[in-house]
Amino acid sequence: GTNYITNKNAVNMTELAEGMSIVGSTASSLGVEVNETTAVLGTMIASTQIKKPEHWQDFEKLCKKLWGEIWDCPNTIKRNGRSGQKQNGVDVYGIPKGETQYYGIQCKGKDEYTNSTLTYKEIDEEIQKAESFKPKLKCFIFASTANKDTDIEEYVRNKDIEYRTKGLFEVHLACWE
Repeated sequence: GTNYITNKNAVNMTELAEGMSIVGSTASSLGVEVNETTAVLGTMIASTQIKKPEHWQDFEKLCKKLWGEIWDCPNTIKRNGRSGQKQNGVDVYGIPKGETQYYGIQCKGKDEYTNSTLTYKEIDEEIQKAESFKPKLKCFIFASTANKDTDIEEYVRNKDIEYRTKGLFEVHLACWE
C-alpha cells in the first residue's frame, strides 16, 4: 500500500534529491542503465506519497535535481532558458552518464497548481515543440504532478512507439503518484 509521510517523518525535496544522488552513483557503479534507474524514481514515488511542491517553479527545480542525480550528471543538467522564453517543449535537459545525446524533460505542474489534468492536446503540442529542440533529443519525458491516469499513460505509450518508429525520440511519462 501507499505510505503517507506525515510531518513527523517528512523529508524535504532537498533531502529526497540528495538520497537520489546515492541511488544514481550506486546504480552507475553497478552498471545499471539510465532507463532502469529512472524506473526506480517511479517506483519510489508510487510506494511513498510525498506532498507535491506548492509552486510549479519548485517542481521544475526538483526535476532538475532528481534527474541530474538519476542520470549521474548533477553538474551539467540545465534548466532551459528563463520564464517567458521559447523552450521548444523542454524545461530541463542533460546528457546522462554513458549517453551521447540529450534527454529532455517537460515539467507539468497539475492539480494543486491549476486544478487541471494532463490532456492529449497538451501532450501533442509539447511533443511537437520538442521535435525542434537542438540538438536532437534521444528521450523526452513528461514529468507531472498530475495523478496517474490509465488513458494518459496509454496515450503516451502509443506516442513513444510512434516517435521511435519515426526515428525521432523516446517519449515517457513520470507522474507524481
